[in-house]
Amino acid sequence: MGWDLVTISGLGNMDKNILNKIFAGTLLATSLFILNTDTAYSKIFSRKPRDINAHYILNNDKSAVVYINNQEIFKYTQGVNKFTPEDRAKFFITRLKKYLRKNKVKNIKPFTNEKCTYQIKGKKQVLLVIDKGVQCNKTYMDDKVVEITDKIRQALGGKKLKKKDLKNLRYIRKIPGIDYCLSDTGVASWYGDKFHGKQAADGSIYNQYEMTAAHKTLPLGSTVKVTNLKNGKKCIVKITDRGPFVKGRIIDLSRAAAQKVEMISAGLAKVKIEVLD
Repeated sequence: MGWDLVTISGLGNMDKNILNKIFAGTLLATSLFILNTDTAYSKIFSRKPRDINAHYILNNDKSAVVYINNQEIFKYTQGVNKFTPEDRAKFFITRLKKYLRKNKVKNIKPFTNEKCTYQIKGKKQVLLVIDKGVQCNKTYMDDKVVEITDKIRQALGGKKLKKKDLKNLRYIRKIPGIDYCLSDTGVASWYGDKFHGKQAADGSIYNQYEMTAAHKTLPLGSTVKVTNLKNGKKCIVKITDRGPFVKGRIIDLSRAAAQKVEMISAGLAKVKIEVLD
């Protein structure tokens, strides 16, 4: 096409170089629009819901074995309340499929709640509670929750758990009638003069200048390491009493222990506790 002199309605004569630039710019803008639109179009229509083959097989003993993409993950051997192993398998599969519609496999991780119950969670949704009715190759609950989480992730094309994925997993010690976390994080307080000289839960006389503490569930006599998460200061205490009985607090330190971790003036501190014995 020749561009010697062109007249555009009402605009007069324009130099062909200017018109060539206008034409080239328009062509480029149109091409980019078509490219971007096509890319967006292809993304929208190529995005499919995650299609997983999750099912269960009911055995003669009424246990229900759960499979994901033809891989055996775990087995329900017992029901809970009025729900049978088959019911529990159905609930789990439904929750998992619903979760995967909008969420990623990498966010499926093991977790321990405040009641020391092992769970497998998606981003914010509990997918599976690990109890004695959930069976796999492992025997102990902490091993079970890690193994089953790994199996779920790998069956869905994800990667095995790394150390950072276990940060919300607190290990639990079980003795007859008592379940308690071997490590925990929460708020510590301290108690002193008001209780000094009074009898503690283990029968001893509370001395605020000794390295002791009160805890709601840990066995009396347990040895616990307490770390102030604000300053890194640590101390080791013996559990001799029960408490604290204020919601949100996990341990009550003696005055001596509170001084050791430098929380006397603050009164409260966020701490990590670890059971040593």
